[in-house]
Amino acid sequence: MSVELTKEEQELFYNEITRFYDLAEGIIDAIEKKDSFKPDVQIKIVTPIINQIEESTEVLTNSYITFVENGQKATSDDVKKVETAIRKIFAEILKFTNLLKSMPANG
Repeated sequence: MSVELTKEEQELFYNEITRFYDLAEGIIDAIEKKDSFKPDVQIKIVTPIINQIEESTEVLTNSYITFVENGQKATSDDVKKVETAIRKIFAEILKFTNLLKSMPANG
């Protein structure tokens, strides 16, 4: 089954993918604020999630270009690659959430 997207739908879809980059930038921006508590510690904690967001988003954007813009049909391996990229982001978010829960409230 092939799904044809209008140019506007393609652009919206691509923008949704690249919002992951915005998420990573937002995390960094929050840590780098002047009044941020222990930014050096915070950056060590969030580095794995930022790296995974960037890595997975690269996979997603490359897949977008291949399958949406170029119209190439995705194989089952291609679909697994995209699904894995998304799962990896959520797995890092879960690790991050669990780490935060295990930390003392006052740092």
